[in-house]
Amino acid sequence: MEEELNQINIEQDKEIKIEEKVQQQTKKSPKKVVRYLLVAAIALLLLSGATASGYFWRDQSANNQKKASDSTVKSLNATVTQLKKQLADADSSTTTNDSTTTQCTAITPTASVKDNIKASVTSGNTAALEGYMASSVYTVLAASEFGGSKTPAQAVTFVTDQIKGEDTWDFNLSASVLSTYGAGSYTQYFPSTAIIGKSASGKVISFTFACNGKISGVFVAASDSLL
Repeated sequence: MEEELNQINIEQDKEIKIEEKVQQQTKKSPKKVVRYLLVAAIALLLLSGATASGYFWRDQSANNQKKASDSTVKSLNATVTQLKKQLADADSSTTTNDSTTTQCTAITPTASVKDNIKASVTSGNTAALEGYMASSVYTVLAASEFGGSKTPAQAVTFVTDQIKGEDTWDFNLSASVLSTYGAGSYTQYFPSTAIIGKSASGKVISFTFACNGKISGVFVAASDSLL
């Protein structure tokens, strides 16, 4: 019986110790909870800060990329504008070159036309020249400022005035004489297609032609010494 009572007392002592231990644990648990909550709060703050920082750097990077993109677009637009201008200039230059290269080469008139032009000068019947002239004829009087573009009628008057009093003309000049004329200061008025005559007094006249075989220029020198 006594042993049983001792056993009961031992069991009761264990229960008391367990209750005390539980009470102690219960007293300590609020501090642990607070500690856990504090750690959790700090962790959340760090995570929030990291997330906010990530958004900031993402937005900053996006802004930088947008600025870089805008700068690139601006640069490309400037390049396109410059290329368009260069293309327009090139087209203009090409058009000019085309118009220059497509200018027809002077054509030597037929033998009969040549004979008629020569006869108009030698006979003094200069009015007949008008039918052989282009719509605009460039006239030149050597060693003077007289001349310029003229209508066929005005060009005929120019010829008439310049050959007045000259009755004898030679349109069969030697190659050496023609070469001398062509090597002087007025070389452009003595092409191989020109009709060139010289009067007995030394006056020289040259008719040059356009691509349609019409007279496009009349050059007169009062003396071949001017050539």
